Amino acid sequence: MAENENAVDRIIGKTPWWGISGFFHLSLLLAAALLFGVTAMAEEDEPVVIRPPRKPKPIPVMEPERVPDLVKEVLERPEECDIPVFRKVEVADRNETEDDEEFKKNKGDSLDFVTDKPFKDRTLFDVLGPGGPPGGKIGCSPGGLADLVQIGGGEGTRSAVLAALRWLSRHQNPDGSWSAVRYSKKCHQVARFAKGKGCSDEKGYEGWDPGVTGLSLLAFLGAGYSHQTKEFYDGISFGEVVRKGVRWLISQQDSEGAIGRNRSSHWMYNHLVCALALTEAYGRTGELMLLDAAQRAVDFTIRAQNPGAGWRYTDRSRDSDSSVTGFGAMVLKSAELSELPFPREEAYGGVQAWFDSVTEKSYYRVNYRSRSGRECFPDRLPPRPRGRLSMTAVACLSRMFMENNRRSPEVVGGCNLLSEDLPKWESGKIDFYYWYYGSLALFQFGGTPWEKWNAAMKEALIPHQNGEAAGCRSGSWEPIDRWSKQGGRVYATAINALTLEVYYRYANVFTGLAKK
Repeated sequence: MAENENAVDRIIGKTPWWGISGFFHLSLLLAAALLFGVTAMAEEDEPVVIRPPRKPKPIPVMEPERVPDLVKEVLERPEECDIPVFRKVEVADRNETEDDEEFKKNKGDSLDFVTDKPFKDRTLFDVLGPGGPPGGKIGCSPGGLADLVQIGGGEGTRSAVLAALRWLSRHQNPDGSWSAVRYSKKCHQVARFAKGKGCSDEKGYEGWDPGVTGLSLLAFLGAGYSHQTKEFYDGISFGEVVRKGVRWLISQQDSEGAIGRNRSSHWMYNHLVCALALTEAYGRTGELMLLDAAQRAVDFTIRAQNPGAGWRYTDRSRDSDSSVTGFGAMVLKSAELSELPFPREEAYGGVQAWFDSVTEKSYYRVNYRSRSGRECFPDRLPPRPRGRLSMTAVACLSRMFMENNRRSPEVVGGCNLLSEDLPKWESGKIDFYYWYYGSLALFQFGGTPWEKWNAAMKEALIPHQNGEAAGCRSGSWEPIDRWSKQGGRVYATAINALTLEVYYRYANVFTGLAKK
């Protein structure tokens, strides 16, 4: 044996060849088995566990007795933006709910779904506002709604609006509607307001139930509330008030898109007010559950318009009047803001042609159905307008909304007339309808005429709203104007709330308030 032979060489030298071969192959087999096992474990699927479908968590509901009575003024949170908005919504090819179910297959009729494309940046809003024409964007200043109220001269109005909305919420029917006559059945439902007599006035006509429901919804929407609102007042959810009201309106819509048809001989008022409520509800939230109903309401409005003119009491009546046409023009403007399609040039052209046909060319007063007749001025201008100027207010607002021009002779002349016939809480001069349209028109016109009107309007409305001492009537206005005999206390309260929301319901069409 050589001197440098080690122990391993000696062992291998003494081992038979078949032993070495067996050991070598055994090692290969063990290595292959180990490699196969690791690979198999890496590729093996995880065990499948079948679980029952997860039930959605119930939405917690606050018991009325646990809800504090929120008495501070509406939307008084400077860290949030409270300007009512019109959202621009893009319809996606696939819309999903929180449970990943396709939107079109989703079950039920809830209005709780998230919008298709909610704004992620709350500093941009699509409203009529400073910075451009309708559809322009407005920034949300730190004060939000409070800034608009301050700029517009609306000091002292927000608490009155909230009180009116609280009265409306307490007198809503369980099905979501409001009654022009039977609203007193909901009196004394809240202990705090149970003292004293109820609200029965023996006024109102039940055929106007769709119309007063639409007006009431508009009052909530104009103050920035929607079916998504979480706030409670007097133990009542304002969001639920709006949600039930919208559902009721949709339930009243027929196959052609009309709402409140044949509820009265003047049923076009019902449809147009309800159509305005649906388009604003959709435009302010972008909620796709409202899109179909709002679009069908607009489509019917277009079909009901008299060719080359306006609207009257029924569809395609071959006759028009300035009052119904004014509501029709508002529906068209709301549809435009909400990006609901309609033949804009043709529809607006008919409205403008109608108002041109009933405008007295020398004094720019607008009449109800004709340019010449007992409604018109004589050939000489009297010391002050005779009678109410409601149709002049309607026409001025409609022209500004359609033409985006506040300096046309018809608008300037009409608004000057309005500024000389100011609101007064005096017998024979109380006209909530006139005050509503006059406020909207002169706010858009601005300047000295608006300042004069605004001061008179607040003085007429705010001190005469029922206060806490009136018990169940608290927050409402007495139905004593010329049209309350039709719509009752619900009409009076809803339309006056809308008047006091003029500072923010539609921000000014033009850059800020009009220059003096």
